[in-house]
Amino acid sequence: IAGGKLDLKVSGERSRNYSDSLTDRYTAGRDARLLRDWDTVNRGRRTSLRGKYTRSLFDGHSLAAGLDASVQASDEVRNRNDRLNQDLPTHTVEAFEPKITRLAGFVQDEWSIDKQLSVYLGARWEGVQTDSEATEPGTGKLSTKSRNHVLSPVAQTLYKFPGNSGRQLRLALTR
Repeated sequence: IAGGKLDLKVSGERSRNYSDSLTDRYTAGRDARLLRDWDTVNRGRRTSLRGKYTRSLFDGHSLAAGLDASVQASDEVRNRNDRLNQDLPTHTVEAFEPKITRLAGFVQDEWSIDKQLSVYLGARWEGVQTDSEATEPGTGKLSTKSRNHVLSPVAQTLYKFPGNSGRQLRLALTR
């Protein structure tokens, strides 16, 4: 595309996990007993897109630009039954719905000095947003949101050892 090479990767995942846990706890003198039964269902999903565009510029230099985006979400429901001593059992339902959205991009000059030595210089920006909703017993839904991002320089050197061994040494500096 436009004299360069475009690589794209799209992926998706789905998962489902069921677990059951039974805990029987006593105080040191066995004066009190807590019997707890947990049933948990977790359903997760993730979609992602990765792309990299590379184009030769001049005399061993190439321009590389890329994008990495993903959304990961799940919903988890915990049914908990507690019984303290001979009291009536209590039933609690906790529900969580976390979501992580990530977006990153980079641009760099990839300079092939010779067949064995390459130098990369550029910058990378990455942002992450986390959202979560939870149902806490007796309080209703609680929501949290967090956004963070960073712009960092990228400096990297790659040395490929002679021969076809595939051995290489990479030194990188980034934030």
